[in-house]
Amino acid sequence: MNRFPAFYALLLLAMCGAPGGHLLDQKTPQLPDYHEKVAQFDDIRELTLDTQEILLSQPVKILRYCDKLYILDRRLCKILVLDPQGRFLYSVGRPGQGPGDLEYPHSFTISKDKIYVLSSGSRRIDLFSLNGNYEKRIALVPPKDDPFSYPSQVLVGKNNRIYISYNLSMNLIDSFLENGDFEKTLLKREAPINVPGVNIGNSSFIQLVDQGESIIHFDYFSGIFTKISLGGKILGQFSAFNVQHKKEHGRILKNVQASVGKQMNPPLRIEVYELWADCFCIEESGDIVALLKVTNKEVPKKMYVFSRNGILKYCNSMPPHIEGPISEFYFSEDRYFFITQQNKIFTMKRRSQ
Repeated sequence: MNRFPAFYALLLLAMCGAPGGHLLDQKTPQLPDYHEKVAQFDDIRELTLDTQEILLSQPVKILRYCDKLYILDRRLCKILVLDPQGRFLYSVGRPGQGPGDLEYPHSFTISKDKIYVLSSGSRRIDLFSLNGNYEKRIALVPPKDDPFSYPSQVLVGKNNRIYISYNLSMNLIDSFLENGDFEKTLLKREAPINVPGVNIGNSSFIQLVDQGESIIHFDYFSGIFTKISLGGKILGQFSAFNVQHKKEHGRILKNVQASVGKQMNPPLRIEVYELWADCFCIEESGDIVALLKVTNKEVPKKMYVFSRNGILKYCNSMPPHIEGPISEFYFSEDRYFFITQQNKIFTMKRRSQ
């Protein structure tokens, strides 16, 4: 039996909800009645390493911690550590498979002065001190009934619980014990995984909120946020759509469905689409900021700002100073960091309102 038509019908139904409010308890994406603010940013500049020895190759995540900037470069297989002025200090990890080595790292986080680096293909986390000393390796033991569970994002919460999201898995978020043993599933994927067949990936990005008591999962294809407790209770969902996003979302679903229908025995394939930047930021106020990448040539990219309760407050147009399409962006201590598809990093400071 071909399950694709039902799958896409559900996605299209979710996409085409009627206009209304934007409370957290609403799952159906809306066409919001928002208002736009003029972006207020200062000190917009490109961040370059003050060294001739190391050049950024494929930066994928940036964290600011204890007055230092940590940049994970996937191709270099290391984290570059900079001072506040952008001067290179030292690196964490190196390419390889042995102790202290990183193997195509996908993400990292910092918790209690420890650096947790996630390698997706090998399903492992390598633990370092803040000064780069290797401490130990944690092998993640995924659920036995989920062979496609390749992790994409890592968080560390209370009692050193490890929270993982996936590129493709029947589970969107799992929790693991400190030693890497699987504990429980917090959020499951609704659509089935077709083997063989073409699958739209989970497009998952996660962040801890509410002082570490909850997790927000963001699907950067659909634009839907889901907030859950650490026990796995869904606390609510919210989203924002505009006309360009709705049009592109529908076009992609239609094209994927058409390509599936042309193949009698399609191979297993994961299609990941980024209509939003594949991350979101939480400002010091608790506001949640997401970047919509889908625009036409005349309209700049939009930063949508939600309250901590999921109510859409307003949107900003991105300043024109940033060159090229944006892949990821991060916020820390009143400053944004943007990574472009050309592997450049731009930073700008949010002006006090």
